[in-house]
Amino acid sequence: MNRIKFEMMLLALLAGVFLGRSTDSIARGDAYEFFDTLVDVRSEITRYYYEEPDQKKMMEGAIEGMVNTLNDPHTTYFSPEVLKAFDKQTRGSFSGIGAEISSENGLLTIVSPLEDSPAFKAGIQAGDVIMLINGEATDGLTTQQAVEKITGPEGTDVVLKIRHVDGMEKEITITRKRIQIQTVKGFTRDGEHHWDFMLDKEAKIGYVRITQFSDPTADALKEALDKLKADGAKGLIIDLRFNPGGLLEQAIRISDMFLKSGRIVSTKGRTSPERVWDAQAETEADFPLIVMVNEFSASASEIVSGALKDNGRATILGTRSYGKGSVQQVMGLRSGAGAIKLTTAHYYLPSGRNIHKLPGADVWGVDPNDGFYVPMNLDQIRKMNEMRRDSDVIRGDDGKGGDLPERITPEWLKDKQADLQLSAALESMLAKVSTGDFKKVGASNATLMAYVTERDMLEQQRKRGLEAMAKINEKIKELDDKVAHIKAGEKIVVSPDVVAPAPDLKVDKPAKDPAPANN
Repeated sequence: MNRIKFEMMLLALLAGVFLGRSTDSIARGDAYEFFDTLVDVRSEITRYYYEEPDQKKMMEGAIEGMVNTLNDPHTTYFSPEVLKAFDKQTRGSFSGIGAEISSENGLLTIVSPLEDSPAFKAGIQAGDVIMLINGEATDGLTTQQAVEKITGPEGTDVVLKIRHVDGMEKEITITRKRIQIQTVKGFTRDGEHHWDFMLDKEAKIGYVRITQFSDPTADALKEALDKLKADGAKGLIIDLRFNPGGLLEQAIRISDMFLKSGRIVSTKGRTSPERVWDAQAETEADFPLIVMVNEFSASASEIVSGALKDNGRATILGTRSYGKGSVQQVMGLRSGAGAIKLTTAHYYLPSGRNIHKLPGADVWGVDPNDGFYVPMNLDQIRKMNEMRRDSDVIRGDDGKGGDLPERITPEWLKDKQADLQLSAALESMLAKVSTGDFKKVGASNATLMAYVTERDMLEQQRKRGLEAMAKINEKIKELDDKVAHIKAGEKIVVSPDVVAPAPDLKVDKPAKDPAPANN
C-alpha cells in the first residue's frame, strides 16, 4: 500500500513538473517511459537497499537530479521548508522581534537589533548572548533553528534570557510584530538610530545603498528621496554594489522614479513572448545621479543601472556587473511538495545588450561609463565591507556609530574606509555640483578593464594559495624532522617515567590482496 501511495505521489509530482507546463516538445509516450523508469528505480531501492530509505529525501533528490541536468545555477528546486524561507526573503517582511542573530563560538549572539523594532525597544543590544528561548537552552541550536523558535504569529510573546556584554543576565518578554527588512540604507545614522541619507551635508550630496529588491524597497526609496528633496539635495549617489537582485517589479518601479520616458528592460525566451517595460511620465527625483556597481551587482541591480545608463539618466561608476540576466519564475508543484525556480527567458537592456554572461561572451552585464572604471582589490573590498557591517550595527550610543569627521570627504572615504569607489563617486559628484560636469575619476574601455580586473583578482587568489601551500610545506618539513629524529633515536618518550622502543614505520605490502569476507 505504501509503495502504491508513494508511486502515485511521484507520478503526480512529475506530472506537475512536466505535463502541467508547456510540454509540446515531449511526446506522451516518452513522458510515460520517463515516469516508468524513475518509479522502477525507486521500487528497487526501497525493496533491496540494506536499510530503510527516507522516502521524502528520495523524492526531493529525484527532482534535484532533473534540475541539475540543466547546468543552470539559477534553476533550483525548493523544498517546502526552503520555499517558506525564500518567500520570507522576497516579501521582505516577517513576524518576529526584529534582530539579526548569528552563532559565534557556539553562542547564539545578537549581531544587531533593527531600528524601531520590538527587540530594540526591549533593550536588546549588539553582542548580547541568547541563553534561553521560552525556557529552552540554546546550546547546540543552529541559527536557523533559533530563528524558527523566535519568530511566530504577530501579537504573540517570546521570552528570551539574554546575557549582556557586561555579564549581566536578564529575562525579557518581547511581543512579536510585523518586521520590514531594511533594504534602503544610508552611510551614517542620526541620533535616533535612523539612516541619514545625506552624505555631504555642506555640498548637499545624498547617498542611498540598496541591498536587495524586495517588496518594501521601492516605497522605502521613495521615502528617502522625499527626505533628500526636502533637505535640498543637489546630487545623489546610489550604491548597488553587492546587491544580488530580487523582484523585477521593484526594479521597474525604481527605474521609473528617475525616468520620464524610454525603455527600461525587455525579456525574450524560447517559449515566452517578448515583453517590454517602458518608463511612465512621472518621476520622483531629477537631481544628478551616479550609480555604483561592481562584479557582485546582479539581476535587478543590472536592470536599474542599465536602464538609467542607456537612457542617459545616470553615470555608472565601479566595475562591470555580474551578468545575471536570466528570468526566473517560481512554479509551485501541484503535489504541494515545494516549487521549482525555473529560468524562462533573458533580460535585455534598452540598447539590446543581453545582461546574462553567456559562455565565451566578451560583453555582459552593465559597464561603467568611460572614465569611471574604478576597480578595488580583495583587501580593499574586505576592509570596506568590515566598515560597512560596522555601520549597520545599532549600539547603545548616540546612534552614529564610530568616529566621523566634521565633513565626509573623498580623502576620508579612501583613507579611513578603504572605499575607493565611493571616494571617486563623491569626488565626481562634487565636480558636477560645482562646475556642471562630472569629473572622470577612472579608466575607460570597460571590456579591457573587466579582464584586467578579473586577472588581478585571480593573481591575488594565487598569491594567497601559494602562501597557504608554503605553510603546509613548512608543517610537512617539521613533521618529517620529528619522524627522522625519533627513528634515529629509536626511542619514544611515552610519559616522563616510561620509555618505549620506537615503532617500525616501514609498512610491507601483503603478497596479495585478501579475499573479501562473507558476512
